[in-house]
Amino acid sequence: MPNDHRILGDDGLRLDFTCKNSKFQTDINTGESHGSHSPTRGSVLGKPLADNGEYTLWLEHVGNNQGEKYYWLMWYEDGKPKIPLSGVLRHDEIRSIGLKLANLLLT
Repeated sequence: MPNDHRILGDDGLRLDFTCKNSKFQTDINTGESHGSHSPTRGSVLGKPLADNGEYTLWLEHVGNNQGEKYYWLMWYEDGKPKIPLSGVLRHDEIRSIGLKLANLLLT
């Protein structure tokens, strides 16, 4: 059975729409719930960036011990992370990605 990378809740149960790896985890004390998918906080927007009916893609707040604000893009299937090693991004990198995507759509 593959590792379950969801965060362990206070009740000992795994929290859907969360992810934890060796360095980072979804910051469940920040942001919005995962909409109708889960009451667990950590989402930046409160709804997925993409939803194909099987997987959802979320922009999430990431907690760390370094005090800097980070985000990651996390794919979930039935509330479980598909790739627990998503790239961590800073605020300025999110802004740059948004501008690049907007420019792509204008060409």
